[in-house]
Amino acid sequence: MRELVKAKAEGQEVAAAEGAPAATNVVDLMQALQDSIDQARGGREKATGPKSKQPEPARRKARKPAAKTAKEAGRPGRPRRRLPVPRPIPVTSAVRARGSCGS
Repeated sequence: MRELVKAKAEGQEVAAAEGAPAATNVVDLMQALQDSIDQARGGREKATGPKSKQPEPARRKARKPAAKTAKEAGRPGRPRRRLPVPRPIPVTSAVRARGSCGS
């Protein structure tokens, strides 16, 4: 390839390369994919005939019953978290002097 580029750069005439050789082993990818799918399903089903197997609807797994709460089981549970009590804002003497404390 480099030789061709050098020859072209020097001004020599370069003959066109022959066309690509004819492919001898061409694989139809769509057919190969379809064959693979059919093989995984267990054989090819005819499109015109009735289907031999209908897929069963998916079933849900049974859930385990919920665990008992501590109160139901008769054992002490965690104490509830107490929310903080809001504290009143202290009124300073400067605020009282302005008279904006509401009293």
